[in-house]
Amino acid sequence: MPFAHAVAERLVAISSGRFAGIATALGLWITAGRAERCPGWPLAVTTASCPDELYPLLVQLMVARTLLIVTAVVETATGLTLLSSPPLVARLLLGASLDGAAALIVGRMTGAALLSLGVACWLARKDGASRAGRGLIAAVLLYNAAAVAVLANAGAGVKLAGILLWPTVALHAALAVWCLACLRRGPVVAT
Repeated sequence: MPFAHAVAERLVAISSGRFAGIATALGLWITAGRAERCPGWPLAVTTASCPDELYPLLVQLMVARTLLIVTAVVETATGLTLLSSPPLVARLLLGASLDGAAALIVGRMTGAALLSLGVACWLARKDGASRAGRGLIAAVLLYNAAAVAVLANAGAGVKLAGILLWPTVALHAALAVWCLACLRRGPVVAT
């Protein structure tokens, strides 16, 4: 059994169907290690008719697509919250208040930037294997690494720590590792 087939089977085995919705959205339904025809999908793709090159592409798209969807949801929610109430986010993250009009404006600009990042991730969720999708994942990696550094410094160095600071640092660290995993796969091209 080719390595890609084993990876697909392992994903199905450990996910207990969690990737089924993603696979369906890609036009494929992964069951028992093979891809079968899905309603509305123009091609029947089975283990016998699917070239081995398609399996790594499918696995990469599933992982990158999930990453982009998670990032879109998290950053859009955070961006909207920052746009509407920067002091709330500052209290939850840093345990401090934002003083002055300039701090509120910077907080709202940050919210607009995060909202833009969320929208970009949502719109690119099906393009994870393309050069543009990989570029977006690299940008998200840079953002997550910077977020970990800045927030960890706020907690450990400056001693500003709200109730959500360390969970947010952990979330951004996990997202950064996920970005690295997606980028390490390298570009996969189905022929």
